[in-house]
Amino acid sequence: MATKQTALLQRVDDMECYESGSSKSADDLSGLENETGDRAMRPMPKFHSSDRFVMCNGRDCHGEHCTFAHSQEELRSWNSQRFAPDNYTTEKKGADQNGHLKLTTKWSRYRIRQKMKQKMVIVDIKEELTPQNYREKFHKLLCWEEKARTDVLIHRCDGVYTLVLHKDGSIPQLLYRGIRDYHTHFGFLKDLPGDVVSNIVKANRAIITVRGKCSVTADILPENYNHTHNRLYIAFDAESSQQLMKAMGNSDSIEIRAEFELTHRYFDSLHEALDALPESAAHRLMPSHDDFSIPMRRLNKLPNDYDELRMDNRESGEQSQALKTALVYPAADPPVLILGPCGSGKTRVLAAAAYHILRDAGASRLPTRILLCSHNASADLFIEHYFGVIKNHPSRPWQEAVIRLVPYFLRDTRGSYPLLYKTIGECAKLLRYECSKHIIVVTTYDTSFDLRSAVPDGYFTHILLDEAAQVSEPEALCPLSMATDNTRIILAGDTCQTRPLVLGDEAWTNGLGTSLFKRLYERYEEIGSQATSHISVLTTSYRCHKDILDLSLRLLYNSGLHPGVSQPPTHPLAPYPLVFVCSSLDPAPHSMGEDTNEGEASILMHQVARFVEPWPEEWGERDMATVCIMVSSRRQITVMRRQAAQYKGLDLNKATLTTTYGMLGREFRALFIGTSEPTWENGESCNPTKSTCDAYVFNTALTRAQSLVVAVGNPLALLRMESLYSLCKEKCWTEYLTQCLDHNTILTTPQLKEEWHRSGKHLLRQQLHVAS
Repeated sequence: MATKQTALLQRVDDMECYESGSSKSADDLSGLENETGDRAMRPMPKFHSSDRFVMCNGRDCHGEHCTFAHSQEELRSWNSQRFAPDNYTTEKKGADQNGHLKLTTKWSRYRIRQKMKQKMVIVDIKEELTPQNYREKFHKLLCWEEKARTDVLIHRCDGVYTLVLHKDGSIPQLLYRGIRDYHTHFGFLKDLPGDVVSNIVKANRAIITVRGKCSVTADILPENYNHTHNRLYIAFDAESSQQLMKAMGNSDSIEIRAEFELTHRYFDSLHEALDALPESAAHRLMPSHDDFSIPMRRLNKLPNDYDELRMDNRESGEQSQALKTALVYPAADPPVLILGPCGSGKTRVLAAAAYHILRDAGASRLPTRILLCSHNASADLFIEHYFGVIKNHPSRPWQEAVIRLVPYFLRDTRGSYPLLYKTIGECAKLLRYECSKHIIVVTTYDTSFDLRSAVPDGYFTHILLDEAAQVSEPEALCPLSMATDNTRIILAGDTCQTRPLVLGDEAWTNGLGTSLFKRLYERYEEIGSQATSHISVLTTSYRCHKDILDLSLRLLYNSGLHPGVSQPPTHPLAPYPLVFVCSSLDPAPHSMGEDTNEGEASILMHQVARFVEPWPEEWGERDMATVCIMVSSRRQITVMRRQAAQYKGLDLNKATLTTTYGMLGREFRALFIGTSEPTWENGESCNPTKSTCDAYVFNTALTRAQSLVVAVGNPLALLRMESLYSLCKEKCWTEYLTQCLDHNTILTTPQLKEEWHRSGKHLLRQQLHVAS
């Protein structure tokens, strides 16, 4: 039996956690009965220690303040409701005017569990990050971002759509990767406007309401991440399918109202990663001067067994020095940082480091297990260009175990080396038993957290993070939560490329928009030479033509970027590799405000055909996959596919089509940019974090190209949108257009040629002068 003092504290805590909303206080509810004499149903407690409510056992009951159910009616009611966020409010959805079910905002269960365990402390998110508030500050920042993402679903995605249902129960081939045993029927919402699909794929389910007939639940399928149609694929269980088919009658489609619920598993994983981070690892991420050591070893002979892993200039080059820096300090030191621009060889250095570590481990016979994390494209690059190649070397196949861990819904994506690709279920046994001595696991940041359930604590001896400047700090903690006090940590990144994708001003400005890599880099600089010795800087880019790099240098890199000695060949039609093609000269900002732009798509695809038809011999064998077409939205990709189909014989449909956030970790011979994007009435971008007016997004895209960049759009509207952009001060399009104007590489369509010479060129010069 609890003591009187304990009971009193529990009572106060329960009252503090009680769900507000009734005009009566919690004490007023005591003894309240309904007309039938039964005790009235109490409001649902706001916090609870488990995922579901259970019945009270009666021994330690706190009366009306008890957080356990006192009747079956209460139990059913509470378990059917959604939890509300801690200390934050958002629009709640009750029943609509017809009394149909509407979704109530649900939040990650982390907050509920933590409050009951009394682990929370009061932390102001505006406070400077310290070792004492490290976890709780990021917990709160994640809640703010969760709120922002939920608000996007409420205000921009919930609405009336047309549902098309496959009544015969057939499964479209593209959906097989997302099916579950309980799914019996599939369908899709069609003609979704703007970037709605991009936002909805962050949700995991929807409430589908047929007016006056039924409300059912649908699962949103993972395949929506991969297609570019303006539709959303969803799946139903047997009961929901029967209700829908009854409401639809003989029709295959019906108008419905859809309301979407955020995928909370993502936030749950980040919260849990914060809690799982060992104190020793957390201390290394908040280092002081005394935490840094001097080199403890000399690096043995650099890897030269395989051409794929050879460094630049062998012992004296930047890549070789970066490899040495990564491996010579004690494993318990703060992370080593490898900073370098695009094409400088950061990925190669990490691959060589992993190989070198396992080669030395083979001689010492010490168990060595490496976790290597990156984004999807970069993770595949480690397999396709490095580990997969050397494991299948014709004369000296590498014997060490390599796994490319993929999520279940991507289990059919196996690349050129399918035997290396495993799901978490497939590789769990390998990690625990068969490959317990030496192994490399390559995966993405979000998938890495699934490994915690597959391996024991302290399993990984080395954790290497690529593209570490492009993820938020809690995302980086997903793999780092498996570090111990003796796990070697190496981070590689570029602070001048795309920044972490974070929604909500509160979360962004108070720390979630700064990556762990950037924060550590600034901290090392603040500490001084003892810490900066753990930073290796690469300054030579071997990918891009020097004129492309010169633009990046002007924008972001100051003096920290140099081209390699060997220059990629340019196109005969564009000796200067930066080109801009005017699709319109209308200065009105609303001219860019459409969700799609058919006119620009036609001009853009014409330019692609114009440059790829005379494929330069210097570019090697014709490969359309090395030609990238980047546009602002998924719907515009669909438009581009239609345009590509009109060019027979050029295989333009084989070109890589992507949006701005699909560029990380990739490399192309030529890049074609469609600059049209959704804008508000004043010309401001609707999606500022993904806009090419963001110099970091722009630089990431620009530096994917080796030999040619062609942008198509309205230069005057672009400058207008850039003038309203507030997330960064660098004026990327102003600089790009200035360089094109100076090198006479601004082109127009035949219809605009006269207007360009009459007034357009002069007006553009005026606008550039004002912008600069």
